[in-house]
Amino acid sequence: MRVTVGWAETAASPTITVSSVAYNGVAMTLIPGSSINIALGDATNSVGLAQYGLVVPDTGAHDVVITMSASCNIFGGADSWTGINQSTPFGTAVTANAADTTTTIDIGSVAEEVAVGSALIVTATALASNDTERWNSGVLENVNSGGASQVGAASVTLDWTGAFGTPFNWLASAVSLKTMPFLIDPSILI
Repeated sequence: MRVTVGWAETAASPTITVSSVAYNGVAMTLIPGSSINIALGDATNSVGLAQYGLVVPDTGAHDVVITMSASCNIFGGADSWTGINQSTPFGTAVTANAADTTTTIDIGSVAEEVAVGSALIVTATALASNDTERWNSGVLENVNSGGASQVGAASVTLDWTGAFGTPFNWLASAVSLKTMPFLIDPSILI
């Protein structure tokens, strides 16, 4: 299971962090390298984005509880996957940010994996993914976030679009989900 948390704060430099994320009372782990927190350059706002993972989550519908270090607007989504390697579920995470009219992030992967990512954009324009959209938070106070996936390859580009007429601040985080190794029953080879 993967949960993405995005947040926006009124601060010239980032001060707020994610204190914890839990699914059905079970703590989730920050995916190493997946967290990014930046000042927007307008001397009044900062945003952040982080991805959390949980191997073998409880089945059924349960609450995701996110605790932040201070009060702020939060955005996020969750997706659950089957067939993921239980001992090494995640590849190397990457983050990116810019002020531009397009939002893209490149992630190294392989054909047997699934590249997943999330983006947070600072604009009132609706966000849509050019990949398989997994979730979309909608616009709240000029910030929008969404998650997407794409079948793995040597290099995968995840991107999000909208009717963006002028450059906007964005940040993104992506990681490749490693699938279970193919298991062969040795008894059928005899």
